[in-house]
Amino acid sequence: MLISRAVHVVFGRLARARAGAALNGAVLATVLVLIQSGWMVLVGLMVSGFLEHGFPSSVSSVLRWAPSGWGLVALEAAGNGDWLWAFIVVTSMLVLAMGLLAAWGSTLSAARGERTVVRGFARRSTSRRGPLTRPFTAILDKELRCWWRDPARIAAVSAPVTWGVLTGVLPLSFGAVQLLPWAGTLIAVMAAAWLANMYSFDGTGIWITVLTSTERIDVWARQWAYLMVYGPIAIAVTVGFTAWSGLTWAWPWALTAVTATLGVGAGLIAFASVVAPEPGPDPHKRKNNPVDGSESIGVAFLVFFAACLLPLPSLGVVLWGTGTENPVLQWAGVLAGITTGVLATVGLGRAAAARLERTAPELLLLMRSGRSVPEVLKADMESDDQSVATGKDLVLIFGGFVLGPLALFAQGLVPVIFKVTGNHDVRVWFLAMYLPEPWGWLTCIGMVLIGGTLMAQAIRVLRRHKPRND
Repeated sequence: MLISRAVHVVFGRLARARAGAALNGAVLATVLVLIQSGWMVLVGLMVSGFLEHGFPSSVSSVLRWAPSGWGLVALEAAGNGDWLWAFIVVTSMLVLAMGLLAAWGSTLSAARGERTVVRGFARRSTSRRGPLTRPFTAILDKELRCWWRDPARIAAVSAPVTWGVLTGVLPLSFGAVQLLPWAGTLIAVMAAAWLANMYSFDGTGIWITVLTSTERIDVWARQWAYLMVYGPIAIAVTVGFTAWSGLTWAWPWALTAVTATLGVGAGLIAFASVVAPEPGPDPHKRKNNPVDGSESIGVAFLVFFAACLLPLPSLGVVLWGTGTENPVLQWAGVLAGITTGVLATVGLGRAAAARLERTAPELLLLMRSGRSVPEVLKADMESDDQSVATGKDLVLIFGGFVLGPLALFAQGLVPVIFKVTGNHDVRVWFLAMYLPEPWGWLTCIGMVLIGGTLMAQAIRVLRRHKPRND
């Protein structure tokens, strides 16, 4: 427990700087991957013969000498009658515990609102003439600088990249390479979900946009900044991992998916951020961990699913070419993916810009007070008793966020990927992989619908009982 508290404080302090924020996002993404795909590690251990032969001696030695293994070492020493060694180990545990307690206690009195401000170069000045004086290029330059300086945004880059790469690499533990070509697409999908509330990064900074009446330009600039930050990473990972996998048939699939998903993500983040915004703290008011922000979990889930579904028509072109054994039609899917991305970026961007022009003052009120205009008008009419969750609501929330992802991802989307890629050897615990067709596909569709419904119900209940910031 003391080690966990100390590590929490350390990562919170590290997140104040650029490298620390990137590490914090990577650790969070690693935890997410292990939660959703930890079974792959178990399968890999079963294939490697770990259950029969145990850990290698080098791994066992490291685990024994780590603080988590000191208790076992002390018990073994006592069992062998080596009381001196047992006393030394137990004393070391007590000393370590007292040191961790003292270190943790010293951080409790520190000011929790303080954080290091990441600044630019002191001698660098912005030109008063040239393209950066135009509204679009000026806002774009501001956005790119924020992506480099703001620890929260740096974590928003490292987390999707880590999540996508680990999700694609983890099946290598049992020799499956089918997910490698999709790693770049997974990065784009998670990036869109992570930025479903991109205005929360700036908090009340939206007042500058309101004051200058640059709402439409602001949306376009943020979309371009998103593509410039995530686009090269996602495309590079797609190309590199597809070449690494050696699956030549996957090239049109991977390139189509990543280009379509990047464009769809650029449109979704703009649209979701102005249609369903959530208040977020100003950058200078973030606590010890500046990765903390708004709690727009429901919107992030919806954006995640939309980013997975909207590129499907362009992938249908590749599927059509694969079924007819027409290479030209397969590669035409890449052009369809680019077209889908452009249409989504432009269409959703225009819709978001039009809405932001109408509701920018309301968005500023939301960021300042934590409540939207309807919530402010209805504040006196709502009873505090309505915010108390019943037992049924708790069951819906628990079932939705625990059983929902298992049905949607593990029993729904993952078997779909295996079936589409022709991998019928890996069955493990996927129910659809054991059933004959068409029952396998029907099971996948049913699991996706069940999982999506459970998660939607949980999100609806959670939003209904969300406490207000008075």
